[in-house]
Amino acid sequence: MKDIVLSIIVGAAVTALTQFVSAQGVSAPVISGFTPSDTQTIEAGKSVTFFMDMDQDTFTPQAYKGLVGDRSNPVEGALNLTSAIGRFDSEPLFETTFYWIEVCNIGGCSQSSQLTAIVEPAAASGPPAAFVGASELGEDWWSSDWFGEFNIAFAPWIFHAQHGWLFIFEDSTPESIFLFDLSAEGWLFTDANLYPNLFSFNRSSWIFYFTGTSGPREFVDLQSGEFFSL
Repeated sequence: MKDIVLSIIVGAAVTALTQFVSAQGVSAPVISGFTPSDTQTIEAGKSVTFFMDMDQDTFTPQAYKGLVGDRSNPVEGALNLTSAIGRFDSEPLFETTFYWIEVCNIGGCSQSSQLTAIVEPAAASGPPAAFVGASELGEDWWSSDWFGEFNIAFAPWIFHAQHGWLFIFEDSTPESIFLFDLSAEGWLFTDANLYPNLFSFNRSSWIFYFTGTSGPREFVDLQSGEFFSL
């Protein structure tokens, strides 16, 4: 009996809401376009920004990675709203990536056109200043006698043969190198004389890298004595 009563109440509420929306003339929001366009080209390691033009300023947006209609990979925290303009900022990209946006209000939902971020390799004429003296191996690969082999095709991101993706802070020199380790998700400090000792800002301690290890890399925390893998 309770279920029947609840069903009647819910049905009446839905009907009332539908009649109210209809009476108010509320329509689904419409995405009228993107600025500068829905297809943009960026250098690897950079983010792309799309400005979404709307026909009204009351809506709830949700961005997705993938082809239009695929809701399996929602993007959180990428949309900022100002009046009837929505700003979408992607994460740093290293390959061509597709997005789309859905906007909804009580009048319904609308989908955007396909957003495409075309990623091209960043121009790189030599290794970062932090690795001055490295030898060129060809096809953007370089070899440092103390740091090992790495690829600079996506500089200031480099791909290290053991460490994987590393972001090299632009003001780094052989005497002071700040780098972001993508797989460890943290900033590290070292220099040409200290390496393979690195200071981990996540751990607030010095760590030692066992040179040549990879998949996983092996380390020891020099403060706690803990051995760990990344």
